[in-house]
Amino acid sequence: MFNKNKKEEIEKSFISLKNNFLKISHKNSLVQFVSSNEKVNKASLILNLARTLAKDNYKVIIVEADFRNPRMGELCDIDFDRGFYDILEKEKPYENFIVKDHFQKNLDLILAPSKKEDGQNVLSYDRINAIFDSLKEKYDFILLDTACNEKYDDANFYPSLCDSVIVFAGKKDFRKKKLNGSLRKLENVNAQISGIITTDN
Repeated sequence: MFNKNKKEEIEKSFISLKNNFLKISHKNSLVQFVSSNEKVNKASLILNLARTLAKDNYKVIIVEADFRNPRMGELCDIDFDRGFYDILEKEKPYENFIVKDHFQKNLDLILAPSKKEDGQNVLSYDRINAIFDSLKEKYDFILLDTACNEKYDDANFYPSLCDSVIVFAGKKDFRKKKLNGSLRKLENVNAQISGIITTDN
């Protein structure tokens, strides 16, 4: 009974997250997710939001651009050795790098399958903008998973390409040093911050 109640509680929380997300996001939009620190279960929350949207027949793709802490492949149990970094570095067609989620048919992913420390070096505004514009024509929502922007500046490259930005922060850090630092950096690049999600971490 406890496990069933816990599962129902978790499902309700993600439905609530989805409903709130839909209030602040429009279809065919690109939403960036950043964190104010690296221990907020960001990838798991993005994945569950995406699956909840896909379950409601929205066509969703996650683009994993957190090269330093890639987790989507592991979370989805997908073993694929190519991803967003390779698309940018080798200028390959992104269509060849899309994988399907095993659980929701309406969810696709472009992974970051291996850890990279030099994410800044492959960032090209025109190249990435063209990819995102193409994805907007095919998906209801593009969820962009990026690194902790308080620590890594490549995460602050993306807001100018996105329709909105959502920030993850631990409850213990809410309105404190790391979150404030994260928000200041986003404001400095004119990010359209549409929400802050706090976690128990």
